[in-house]
Amino acid sequence: MQKSFLIALFCALFLQMNTAAATTPSNDPEVKLIVSPRRIWIVADEMPVKSLIVQVFDLQGKVVMEQKFSSKTADWSLDLQALPAGRYSVVAGTQEPIRFRK
Repeated sequence: MQKSFLIALFCALFLQMNTAAATTPSNDPEVKLIVSPRRIWIVADEMPVKSLIVQVFDLQGKVVMEQKFSSKTADWSLDLQALPAGRYSVVAGTQEPIRFRK
């Protein structure tokens, strides 16, 4: 039982160290992406956004859509209706990609 406790403790410590390293501060604002069949909605935190680039990639890694957002942007969404049906991923700034199907 002590051995499994030590392994669990080691794993928790390792995960905590990696999470801390992965959340180093960047210039990107904290944003959430909400993907629907027709649009991707970008919801930013309350920080002013100087510049945020949102890119949509196809399966081959080619950028098929890109838009720059700032605090002065009125419409915080990407219209997906022109994209053909398929699998894509969307990236906001330096965040991890979110995969979706249209």
